[in-house]
Amino acid sequence: MFKNMLILTLFFVTATCCTGSNNIKVFPIEHYSQNADLWLNPKDADYNDNLLDYGYQQKRLYELKHNYFGTGKNDTSPWSGEYVQSLLKTQDTDNVIADSILSTLEQFDNSRQSDKELIKFGANYRPYSSKWLKGIQDNISVLKFNYIKYTDSNRAIATINLQLRALPTNDPAYYSDKIAGEGYPFDNLQVSAVYAGTPLYILGTSIDKQWSLVLAPEYIGWVSSGGVARVDNQFILQWQNAAYTNLAAIKQSNVAVVDEVGQYQFSGYVGMIFPVAEVANNSVKILIPFKQANGTAGILYSKLSNINAALLPLKASPANFAAIFKALQRRPYGWGGLGFYNDCSSEMKAIFTMFGFFMPRNSIGQTFAGKMVDISSLSASQREQYLIKNALPLLTLVRIKGHVLLYIGSYEKKPSGEEFAMTYQQMWGMSPKDRSIRYVIGQSVFFPLLTKYPEGSDLVSELDNKVFQLVYLNQLPQVPFKQDLYQLLGL
Repeated sequence: MFKNMLILTLFFVTATCCTGSNNIKVFPIEHYSQNADLWLNPKDADYNDNLLDYGYQQKRLYELKHNYFGTGKNDTSPWSGEYVQSLLKTQDTDNVIADSILSTLEQFDNSRQSDKELIKFGANYRPYSSKWLKGIQDNISVLKFNYIKYTDSNRAIATINLQLRALPTNDPAYYSDKIAGEGYPFDNLQVSAVYAGTPLYILGTSIDKQWSLVLAPEYIGWVSSGGVARVDNQFILQWQNAAYTNLAAIKQSNVAVVDEVGQYQFSGYVGMIFPVAEVANNSVKILIPFKQANGTAGILYSKLSNINAALLPLKASPANFAAIFKALQRRPYGWGGLGFYNDCSSEMKAIFTMFGFFMPRNSIGQTFAGKMVDISSLSASQREQYLIKNALPLLTLVRIKGHVLLYIGSYEKKPSGEEFAMTYQQMWGMSPKDRSIRYVIGQSVFFPLLTKYPEGSDLVSELDNKVFQLVYLNQLPQVPFKQDLYQLLGL
């Protein structure tokens, strides 16, 4: 689609990266144009064409709806009794959840760490004491997680945006920032963000009731109980019927979602999904949950303009991709959804939710989002050429070890005429071969895949990663994605 297109010159300026701390330098991303209209040109003949078949998108949308809101035996949703019961059968056999809690507590016990690089530090740069961990442990009755039985009354929904944590605490836990690539923002207790409107199943609560251990569509972890409301059959039926008729998604960042009397409820972010009550010419009315005094969920309504929300699926056109990129561009990197910013995989999830895809939450899981082709055995230059010749612009993920990115297309450098591959990604940074330092980008960017970068001859290209897999999102995965209890716990 974009091959052999002559784009404005990439300004490869040799420069020294700006210095931050001893092991951090700021990568000069300004050397690479961040103008989406350069990479996805509005004058292209196919700018408004759908890159996906309508029927295929509807199939993916069906999968999205049923993975979130389904109650059938084949639905992998927290609201599907048969699905949750199948997970808990594993728990009953092996005590997986309780053992996972104990293992996590052990992982954060600094007194057990003989290796100094495994010591966890707080925001004050001091290592956590045994007293800190004991306070958390004493708030968990681990034994009750050995005997979890399914009950309909534990089905729930997130009524506000929540942080999903590995243990019931908001305290961050960092490795020493003297280790390159560690320290802020890599809070080891942060698992993911859980957005308002997300179905949940409550597995248990902390002793003080401030925290709930929940099953979300992609993970199991601890969230603040104040943002969780229980749902009954009537609520689920109303929510489900509306969602199955029309589903809408937020398409801008930090949208204030207010109810019909103007009361602020929560902030909306790109890719958040809600059932639709009514469609007008310039707006949609969505269902939003709220927590009633008795702890159960009720339904309110919010009217959002077409600027801030859209019916799913959006047409998978370069024009719509460009609009989404512009809404997400330059947002800071958010490890595990920290601060409701995206990391690499949640960025891809947000983008492709807009086109009706259910996307797994982490980079490994996203290899199951389409047909995967592994070219890890090729050299960096061979990978580059394979990507340019065989990848589909805007529909091919590239998964490397610990990271995932989106191929945008191939372009020509001037004056050489040499082709290069352009990507869009939420990117923390780059490192030299000895990994002694990080050249931080720390935001969502357009970034070329080159075998060498003029900003540093020692920088390791993403083309040279140990793992290099392409995921074609225009095709269904060879093996359907289905998580078991171990994967949901991150084991």
